Amino acid sequence: MRDGVILVVLIMAAALATGNKILGGATAFVLALAVLPGQEGISFLCRHGIFLGLFFLTTAVLAPLVRGDLRFADVVATLLSPVGLVAVLGGTMSSIMNHKGVDLLQLEPRVAAGVVLGSLVSIAFFGGIPVGPVMAAGLTAVLLDVLKALGII
Repeated sequence: MRDGVILVVLIMAAALATGNKILGGATAFVLALAVLPGQEGISFLCRHGIFLGLFFLTTAVLAPLVRGDLRFADVVATLLSPVGLVAVLGGTMSSIMNHKGVDLLQLEPRVAAGVVLGSLVSIAFFGGIPVGPVMAAGLTAVLLDVLKALGII
């Protein structure tokens, strides 16, 4: 058995133990692709998985607008309020961090294991919510930048 499969099985066990359904489902899906003949499915995910994940997340956020859950006037009023302006700033900052996270995951794929482990520890012991490896990797990238600037690493 390859090391990668063993790692994914361990991550799946941790996901099941902490009740992380998204991570559990993702590991099951990746393992299912791994047992299929050929590596086309895994190769496709390696090339396009982050894009597809972000695409579907973005469509899920936009769908309520099209469905009519929010009126245009309400959205504009919220955006012009202090809370809305802070939300725009938060969205801007999180998008920058997510970009840094995608870059880090592409440059250092090994970081993904630490990000997943940290998320699982947070879920199991601190009541954390799994927001996803891209945001966690973005925060990791920012922390690494700070530690490098301070000369700690």
